Amino acid sequence: MNNRFFHIKLLVRFHVLLFFLLILSFRSMAQTGAEHYEKGEYALAIAEFENELDKKPGKEEQARISAYMGMCYHHINKPREAISWLKKGINNNFRSAEAYCLYGLSLQKMENYAEALTAFQECIQMDNDYPNVKLYIESCNYALRNTNPNTHIIVRSSKRANTDGSEYGISPGANGKIFFSRAPVKGNIDPRTGMAFTEVYVSSMDGNDLSKPKKEKAFMKAFSNTGVFAYDAKTNSIYMTICDRKSGKCGIYKSEYKRKNWATPEPFFTNDQFDMAHPALAKDGNRLYFVSNAPGGFGKTDIWYADRISDNKWTDPINAGPNINTPGREEFPFIEGDSLIYFSSDGHPGFGGLDIFVAVVDGDQIGRPMNIGRPFNGGADDFNLMTEGKNGLLISARNLRSSDDIYIFNKSSIPRLERTWELEEQKTEIAALEPDPEYIPIPTYVPIVASIPISTSTPSGSVADTPVTSTPSTLVADIPTTSTPIASAPVIPDPNPQTGSIITIYFDFGKFVPQREFRHIYDEIAARMKAYPNEKFEIAGHADERGKATYNDELSNKRAEYIAARLMDRGIPEENIIRRGYGISKLAIPNAQSEEDHQKNSRVEVRIIGNDVNDES
Repeated sequence: MNNRFFHIKLLVRFHVLLFFLLILSFRSMAQTGAEHYEKGEYALAIAEFENELDKKPGKEEQARISAYMGMCYHHINKPREAISWLKKGINNNFRSAEAYCLYGLSLQKMENYAEALTAFQECIQMDNDYPNVKLYIESCNYALRNTNPNTHIIVRSSKRANTDGSEYGISPGANGKIFFSRAPVKGNIDPRTGMAFTEVYVSSMDGNDLSKPKKEKAFMKAFSNTGVFAYDAKTNSIYMTICDRKSGKCGIYKSEYKRKNWATPEPFFTNDQFDMAHPALAKDGNRLYFVSNAPGGFGKTDIWYADRISDNKWTDPINAGPNINTPGREEFPFIEGDSLIYFSSDGHPGFGGLDIFVAVVDGDQIGRPMNIGRPFNGGADDFNLMTEGKNGLLISARNLRSSDDIYIFNKSSIPRLERTWELEEQKTEIAALEPDPEYIPIPTYVPIVASIPISTSTPSGSVADTPVTSTPSTLVADIPTTSTPIASAPVIPDPNPQTGSIITIYFDFGKFVPQREFRHIYDEIAARMKAYPNEKFEIAGHADERGKATYNDELSNKRAEYIAARLMDRGIPEENIIRRGYGISKLAIPNAQSEEDHQKNSRVEVRIIGNDVNDES
C-alpha cells in the first residue's frame, strides 16, 4: 500500500506535524531530510538523513539524525530498522516523548511488550499528557494477558496471490469474484513511501486458496492508486477508493459494468477538503460505510455511513459514533449479514498496530466492539477482514520479509459475538452505543454539476486538486442539500438574561442525540448565544425516571456533552459553556406516566447563568 489512505501503516502522515516543533529546534540537521519528513516522504527523508550521517556530524547531531531515521522507518512500517535507529538515538541521549513513544510502538509491533511498556513509561515521564500513550500501555497489558493463540485455528498465507510486493484492499465482487490491489516490487515509485504505485487484480476462491489473479486494467487507466471495492448489485456498479498520484488525495469513485466491461471510474464520494475511502455496502446495498478524516469525527480516521435514497441519491454522511470510533484510526469496515461490522483499529486495546474488531449492528445502533484475538491479530498490522462463502480473508504484515499479504482461514473460526444489549430491557449501555447522526460539519454537500471546474493537473474527473478558491467544496454523490430548514423545526426563544428564557431540546428514550426536528437548529441556537458574548451558558442534561440511577446520570451527561460539542463546533467558546448532567434530580414532570410526559423529562436546557458557574437553581 503506497499512499496515505491505502498504506494503512502510513496514515500517520496525516499527523506529520507530530514532530514539527522538534524539527524547528534542529535547524542544523539536513533541511532537505526534515522537509521530506514533514511532507510524509519518508523514503526520501531516509536517503537525505543518510547523506548527513556520511558527513560524520558530532555525537549530538548523530543522535538526533538517528532518532529521525528511526521515526521514518516506523512510519513506513519497518519496525526492526525503526528499533535499531531509535535505540541509537536514545542511547546517545536523544530524549523526546515522541521518540520514546514510537520506539515503544515499534517494539510492540515486534511483540516485545515488556520493553515497549518501559518505553511508554519513559514517554509519560517526559510528557504525562502525550496523546494515546496510556492506551498503548493498556494494549501492552492486554497482549501480555492474552499471549496464547488458539492453536486449532489455521490462518494460512495465500500461495497464489502473495508476492514480495504488498497485497491489500481485498473486497468481494459479483459471482464470487474477489478484488485486491498490489504494489509490485518494481514499477513507478511513489517518492513518499519508496514503493511502487498499485495495480488491481481479480481472483476467486479455488479450494483453500485464491485462484491465479488476473490484472484488471479497467481501473488502472487514469489513476495510480486504487483499492478497496464494494459491489452494488442494484446498479451493477462497483465503488472503489482511488488516490491521486500527485496530491495523494483519496476519494470514492464509481464504475458501471457496461457491455461486458467496467467503465472508467467517475467521482462518487469525493471532497477537496479531506479523504474518503474504504467503501463497504450493507442493508441489501442500501447503506454505504466508508472511512474519512473529515472534521467532526472522533479521531484521525473514523467510520461513517450514508443511506441510499434512490439509485443515485444518498443521505448526508453520518458518523458511526464513539462506540467504534476513537481518537486513533478506524479503517476497513466490512459488513457480515447486515448484523456484524468488522473493522480495524489502533484506538482500542489490542496486540499492536492495527487489530481487527467486530461489533453488533442493529439498525442505527452499533454495539461495543470485541477484539477477535489471536491468531487473527498480532503485533503487526492486521486489517481488511472480509468473508466469502465459508472462507474468511484478511491482510497482515506479520511476515516482515514480504510486506502485506493475504491470509485465508475458515470463517467459522472467527469468535462469535452475540447481541451486547437488549432494546426492550434495562438499557445501561444504549447511550454509549448510539451513533452520531450529524452530517460532516463542513460546507454543504451539493450534487456535482458540469460547471464545476476540474484542475487539469489531476486525473480525468478528479476533484482532488481543485483550488478551494475557484470551486465549492463538493461531495460528489448527487446528495441533496440540507440547508433548507425543516418545516417542523421548533421555535427557539431568545435566551435573554432579563426574561430568564430557556432553550429546551428534547430526546427520545435512551438517546443522547436529539429528536430529529432539533438536529438542524444548532446554527440558530449558536447565533442567539453569540448575542451575549460576555455571559456563561449552562448546558443542562436531564433524563426521565426509567432506568437505573447510574444509567440516567451517564445519559444526562452525554446529552449535555453532545449539545455542547455541537455549539462549540459553531464558534461558541468552551469557556462560555458549563456542562452538567442532572440525571432525574430536576424532573419537569415528576412521576410521569405517559410517553409524552416522559419525553418532557428527556431534555437539555440551555440558559444564561451569567458568571456564576455555581448556579444550579
